[in-house]
Amino acid sequence: MRRIRLVAFNCRYSHSALALFYLRHFLETRLEGIETELCQFTINDPYYRTLRRIGAGEPDALFFSAAIWNSDLLCRLLGDLRLLLPETPLVVGGPQAVWLDGLPPGCTVVAGPVEGLADDFVRDLKAGRLQPRYQAEHGADFPFPYRPEDFATHLRHRQILYESSRGCPFSCAYCLSATDHRLVRKDPVRIERELALILAARPPLVKFVDRTFNDIPERALAIWRFLAASGVPTRFHFEVAPDRFTDEMIEFLATVPTGLFQFEAGIQSVSRETLAAVDRKMDVERALDTLARLARPGNIHLHADLILGLPAETGAGFRRSLDRLFTVGVHHIQAGLLKVLPGTPLAARKKRHGLRWCTRPPHEILATDRMDSRELADLHLLGECVERFCNNRYFPSLWHYLRDSGEGAAAFFSALLPGDEKERFLDRAPTQE
Repeated sequence: MRRIRLVAFNCRYSHSALALFYLRHFLETRLEGIETELCQFTINDPYYRTLRRIGAGEPDALFFSAAIWNSDLLCRLLGDLRLLLPETPLVVGGPQAVWLDGLPPGCTVVAGPVEGLADDFVRDLKAGRLQPRYQAEHGADFPFPYRPEDFATHLRHRQILYESSRGCPFSCAYCLSATDHRLVRKDPVRIERELALILAARPPLVKFVDRTFNDIPERALAIWRFLAASGVPTRFHFEVAPDRFTDEMIEFLATVPTGLFQFEAGIQSVSRETLAAVDRKMDVERALDTLARLARPGNIHLHADLILGLPAETGAGFRRSLDRLFTVGVHHIQAGLLKVLPGTPLAARKKRHGLRWCTRPPHEILATDRMDSRELADLHLLGECVERFCNNRYFPSLWHYLRDSGEGAAAFFSALLPGDEKERFLDRAPTQE
């Protein structure tokens, strides 16, 4: 076992696959004398050329990272690779690996983080007798996976993903994190040392993939202070829980340079009944007040998420969530469809909430007991209208006027929809014209 090729499919070229770097570190640490090759593709690359590129040179083993957005493509590729390379080990891991539907015979599935794999996996890989499935232990420490040369090669012109903690303090029923409650956090000294290695390359964007970065406010504030003092021309992206900010954090964030930080806040809904139905714990009023306070200085880009089609949510409730979120002045409102992922608690509650969803990934919701398919489709168009006209920053004075006038965003954008459909605006590329 010498030549191992590690493969991932991203949504777009500017993205990067953190899993491949962890996998490379694990294999090269546990197997002597091997050569690993990282291959990052996008889901839109030409299929046949991609297939031949992956199988070229007959590698000794192929490892793949599976996620919801690439699972159909991955199953097709694995089937054809099994025909091209009938004796080559094909190993699949990642958050969607155990739920892949249509894997060819002879594939090996790894469940859980690669650092948690026991010695039997390495022994079997060396001996060429891999079993169909291996379960990795969760909660294992995870390394810094990058090398200095990565920033000029594999990560050039791409987002750099960084993980300072693994796991999530929440147990939202629609998320795979709901099945694992273990949290592992790196200590602040180690985080600063690792970030210094990344920042030496002066990347344009570093995206923290921590599921709730500000879970411990003091820890988050210390890292923000370190990054603000670094003086590098880099933007930093964080997923945050807006009801877990302290006054000290908000006061400090008002002083950071414009464009240094961008926050993604998961609101999902302002309905307490809906949040309770998906086991999400959030102080709605505190979260909205925090977003309004963060928005006032205008120095931090604020992206907020709503989920359309959650249990117990009505059409009127979704419009109310959109109105409340628009009023606080966030810069980007993403109103995406609920994805009912296999293996989540929500998928097991489908009868309780009358959930129907698409059979193939990404499993978008089709109807619930509170919203039929027609109403869901109309609200999805409303979300697309917000995406095209509000999230592009073309009309800031108009949005200020709407907020000051008190006109509801849902009513305003709903009134735009007939014109959009007549002119087919939502089918065109978004331009100022």
